[in-house]
Amino acid sequence: MLVKKGEAGKWLWRYSHLGRRREMGLGSWPAVGLAEARRLRDKWAAALRAGNDPVAERERRRAEEQAKLDRADPTFAEMVDIVFDAKRDGLRGDGKRGRWRGPLDRHVIPKLGRKRMSTIQPIEVRDAISPIWRTKHPTAIKAVNRTRIVFR
Repeated sequence: MLVKKGEAGKWLWRYSHLGRRREMGLGSWPAVGLAEARRLRDKWAAALRAGNDPVAERERRRAEEQAKLDRADPTFAEMVDIVFDAKRDGLRGDGKRGRWRGPLDRHVIPKLGRKRMSTIQPIEVRDAISPIWRTKHPTAIKAVNRTRIVFR
């Protein structure tokens, strides 16, 4: 069914699973047309006929896709952790003082940490470091060099 509010709307599918009435969103209207909404409904109805709750099945599939993406394309913060663990043995005091990670933790990760490595553009790195370029130039140089190491 289409539920409209003003100019926008959303497609909902009502079903029952194990005696519970549920609703599942199929997309927003007009981005998803009637034919596409029916195709999605049929797809999830097949999952219901197989004995699975369509909402739980969709969440499981999304979690699998997210796990696959996490393995294939980590976030910048995750990649910093990976590189730091690899370099730790070569750092003074096994990196416990935090001096290697400091510039990244303070200046780059707050701005880029949640972005996937494949989506980060050079201009975004520049924008993350530019606020400290004139005031803390040695720290900015360290942040640039360590960011390069993370991207290698």
